[in-house]
Amino acid sequence: MKYSTVYVGMDVHKETFSVCCYTNEKEKAEYSQTMVFCHII
Repeated sequence: MKYSTVYVGMDVHKETFSVCCYTNEKEKAEYSQTMVFCHII
């Protein structure tokens, strides 16, 4: 069985946050997603 390490990065701002995955095999960030915070009061 082959194993890989996947690094997950998160960048948090006041109104949004971004998430992406990086592997050494492909040497690039993939599955980048930016989301807006939902403020529920």
